[in-house]
Amino acid sequence: MSDRLYQSLILVCNYLEHRDIATLLKVSQPSRIVVSVFVARRVNRLLKKWITPLNLFWATLDNVGAIIGGSFVLRLLDDTPDPWMPGSLDIYVPEQGDGVHRLLAFFR
Repeated sequence: MSDRLYQSLILVCNYLEHRDIATLLKVSQPSRIVVSVFVARRVNRLLKKWITPLNLFWATLDNVGAIIGGSFVLRLLDDTPDPWMPGSLDIYVPEQGDGVHRLLAFFR
């Protein structure tokens, strides 16, 4: 995929609704990569207000099987022109294992 096409698809994603972005994920492997980059940038742009370094945070979440939820996810899905910041970052960790302790260690 050319750089020009890549940049164009990223730009188009800014104007798509969520269901259209989900559909674009299914079009082809190159479009899946572009859309994944777009979504990751959007998530990281919001996340960096709370967390650094992001790469270590994502690795920790992945290692413990945790997911992000709550108002943070709602903010990502809200396309209103008046942006608002979530009041908290909810992280859900499976009950099994030492995931909670490992996640707490990350935040210390």
